[in-house]
Amino acid sequence: MTRNAISIVNGLIKVILGLIISMYLLMEREAIIGFFKRLNNAVFKSEGKRARVDGIMAQVNKVLFTFIASKGLDSVINLSVVTSILLLFGVKYAILLGVIAGMLNFIPYIGSLISVVLISLITLLTGGLSQAVKVLIPLLIFQQLDGNFIEPRIMKSSLKLSPVLVILSVLVGGAYFGIAGMFLAVPATTVVKQILLEYVNERNPEEAEGG
Repeated sequence: MTRNAISIVNGLIKVILGLIISMYLLMEREAIIGFFKRLNNAVFKSEGKRARVDGIMAQVNKVLFTFIASKGLDSVINLSVVTSILLLFGVKYAILLGVIAGMLNFIPYIGSLISVVLISLITLLTGGLSQAVKVLIPLLIFQQLDGNFIEPRIMKSSLKLSPVLVILSVLVGGAYFGIAGMFLAVPATTVVKQILLEYVNERNPEEAEGG
């Protein structure tokens, strides 16, 4: 029991640190993009090339802002609902677990599932099987409600990524860069997609106008 508790605590610490680092990187997007704009001005002497790169940077900034705003609102909803459920059933560390659930929600699709499993395990260790089952049922119901109704209406397909690409990017990001990779996978993939679209549209202006 003690060994399991220590493993869970170590896992929580890694999750929290990874999410804090990822959030910091996203929140500092203006400074990071500003640096690349200055680098762009230093590298490219052509006004046309500088303008194109600046346009891409503006799109990148828009994508990151959309992701932060949309997922941020949905994560606040997750934090509030999950915390309320845990408090209702008298789960230990309810507020902390609710905060973690809200943070994990930034990881599309997989994050909410991870939080449900994590909360259920901690509830099982601290409150027994009966309490874990009682908590698991409403958490799963809310997870389905959020994934199929709440989040899609908040996001409104603004990032325009297929679910398969989202899941694949999260899995690859997690495999190579851990929690931070899972957290940053979707905005990074969206940025790469935007850059590729800009390149394709530049090479095929007729198709871009027609689309």
